[in-house]
Amino acid sequence: MLKRMLKSEKINKVCAWLLALFVVLAYVISTDAGVKTVHAEGGVNTVKLTIVDEDGNLLDGAEFYVVDENDADFGDWLEFNGEDYLVIDNLEADKKYTIIEDRAPDGYLPISSDITFTTDGADGITLSSGKNDAEVVDGAIRIKYKRTSVTIVKTDSAGNSISGAKFALVDGDNKKVYVDAFEDLTKSSYTLYNLSCGSKYTLIEEQAPDGYIANTSQILFSINKNNEVELEVTYEGVSASANTITIANKEKTTTETTTEEVTTEEITTETVTTETVTTESLTTDTAVTKGTSTNTSVATGDNSNPIYVAVLLFASLAAIFGMVLFKSLKSK
Repeated sequence: MLKRMLKSEKINKVCAWLLALFVVLAYVISTDAGVKTVHAEGGVNTVKLTIVDEDGNLLDGAEFYVVDENDADFGDWLEFNGEDYLVIDNLEADKKYTIIEDRAPDGYLPISSDITFTTDGADGITLSSGKNDAEVVDGAIRIKYKRTSVTIVKTDSAGNSISGAKFALVDGDNKKVYVDAFEDLTKSSYTLYNLSCGSKYTLIEEQAPDGYIANTSQILFSINKNNEVELEVTYEGVSASANTITIANKEKTTTETTTEEVTTEEITTETVTTETVTTESLTTDTAVTKGTSTNTSVATGDNSNPIYVAVLLFASLAAIFGMVLFKSLKSK
């Protein structure tokens, strides 16, 4: 009888369909899009965990772990890697659990404290610490992150705001970042968001406002977990307070602003003088060589003395006349 049933084509088709249905149901149950479940032994309650920015947008990249009221690790590591939320299950009612942050999302500040909560057995959640950074929304714990921010202010030596400076910000890989933030030169201050907390940056003043001397310091700084700027060393004309870097420029003096004009005039004068002296020197050298004159004036054409020429001509004529007269008298 059993052998006859196993050989039945209808029975085989039904078994095949049941097997396929089982595989599909197993896949659906084991995969929930955007959700990662963290399992722990014992208990019946579950808690969802989400991370968002100040505008409620979902974030990624944070890492956490959970401990129970005895500070023992509970469940697996919590790592947001594309999930909309994570699920912590198998929690026991009326027991305290603490969510501890290991890494904040890049560009955001770490939470200010650990988040401790309890459940009441019906998935009700009560926060007892971490209320500045987390809240319960729709039965889930939502952690809200604040982005980092740094403000760069340009002033004169008296502390008055000035515009026209051009800056560049270089990251740890020696690449310029936030280039677009510095394009508007009409501003006297710039605010940069989502710099990596703890990473080092270099601020460079590429161009000073008109009438001011550029600060040539390469300002190395970082942002700590309290969103405060920390300067690597002390720089002349640079100060940091909270999340603000202030760079003061010295005004150019009258001498400094006319340096280029004065230099041009000096070069022109020197050129004219040099040419004049050279010409006179050449004239003097020529006259001395000929042994005729030491006149240093510039002349053109024949430099011979006209009186000297006349005397020479008169003497020549007199000699010729004398020779003719001598031959004439001798023939007689």
